[in-house]
Amino acid sequence: PLPDSNQRLTSIVFGSCSSQHMPQPYWDTLVKYNPDVVVLTGDNVYGDCTNSSCIELHQAYHDLASHASFRGGQSLLPVVATLDDHDYGQGDCHEGNPYKDTAKALFWDFYQIPAAFRRRDDGVYQSYLWGPPNQRVQLILLDTRYSRSPFEPTDERHAPNKEAYIPTTNSSARILSPAQWKWLENELSSVSAQVRVIISSFQVLSNTGFECWRMIPSELDRMETLLRQYKDKSAVLLVSGDRHMGAMYEKEGLVEMTASSWTHTIPLGTFSDCDSPEACDETDPHRMGDMVRVNNFGSLEIDWESKQIRVALRRAEGTAAYRYHETGDQKTDAAMVVQQHSFYIP
Repeated sequence: PLPDSNQRLTSIVFGSCSSQHMPQPYWDTLVKYNPDVVVLTGDNVYGDCTNSSCIELHQAYHDLASHASFRGGQSLLPVVATLDDHDYGQGDCHEGNPYKDTAKALFWDFYQIPAAFRRRDDGVYQSYLWGPPNQRVQLILLDTRYSRSPFEPTDERHAPNKEAYIPTTNSSARILSPAQWKWLENELSSVSAQVRVIISSFQVLSNTGFECWRMIPSELDRMETLLRQYKDKSAVLLVSGDRHMGAMYEKEGLVEMTASSWTHTIPLGTFSDCDSPEACDETDPHRMGDMVRVNNFGSLEIDWESKQIRVALRRAEGTAAYRYHETGDQKTDAAMVVQQHSFYIP
């Protein structure tokens, strides 16, 4: 079960992109790490549909439910989730996805989403609030797929920062529906919280040429403007996934952590002959540090006494080379910090 609404949270973990066909040792890592909440930020199964029956997505959930690691982890850890494209039934999907309502219903049932959230007909967005007064954590999970306009295809495939898409000039293009925008604005304005975490299945602050919010500039501007109203009153963290690489970003006081992938992160040199972060990583003025190219998850740790927030990208599983210390004692680098950033609750 999820934590009691009055429980003070000190740790939350996040991750995305987990294949039901692959080993999932990260559940063992998470059980040992023992967070207060686990947030699955999308691509929690891969079940792209080929026809209206969506048998592939049905089977994906069946396979995940049968996965021993998932069963063990879910029985011991509080889990909340949202959808990205492959668990919405179609790669890079948007409002035209013919499988979205089937995927939404499967998601609701599989994760036993509370009835209050099921009344929405424009996606699976949800919110949660935990903690006593003055130590409250608000978790907002957006739906960035159900109502999103199609992105503009690139005019120069694989060119830096326009690898797949380019920003649209269509002023009516959207990522969130009007109803979801209204809900988000109300969640932020009506709820008092000292820490606010906003989940977007794909990246918000990144300058990438793959799926991200900058492909619809008016929506990105609206989101940044909205969140900046609260960053001086609360600690605000954006969390995303989708990329099969981890990274951290900072832009004019807003911080984002991209945690991806649980099971199949893209290593250096996969799509070119580059062999170093300097050569392989995309150019991005907002990114802090190299992109993380080991299977990873993100963590948020809160020290309420010092009001310090520490976010980190951590190894999702141990590496064989690290299992035995020079003394002969067994040791693991699972959950070891790869990259981190700290900031404070105002």
